[in-house]
Amino acid sequence: MSKDLNLCIFLDFYGSLLTERQQYIMNLYYNEDFSLAEISEEVGITRQGVRDAIKKAEKIIYDTEEKLKLGARFNFITNQINTIENIITGIAEDAPQDIKDKLKETLGLIETIRE
Repeated sequence: MSKDLNLCIFLDFYGSLLTERQQYIMNLYYNEDFSLAEISEEVGITRQGVRDAIKKAEKIIYDTEEKLKLGARFNFITNQINTIENIITGIAEDAPQDIKDKLKETLGLIETIRE
């Protein structure tokens, strides 16, 4: 199975919609990079059972993202913040010191938003 790395972001938004068992399996698969066999051994079900659990959880996550689009919005905002940061950094290179200080303060605010 190939992994969609966007699902890691989607799990942060929608993981609580899954059962505890589904959350555990998805965490092992996507965040801990366990194989199906390793998860099977950890959880005590067959590899096919693990695969089915992952596919069912992925469907719940993708269906919810399709409706709410929180992950897409997060990616858009992150890209826009990165662009703003690059523009500010470029302006700061040739700016007088007082402007550099204000731009540095602005970059600090951007970092706060990221956290």
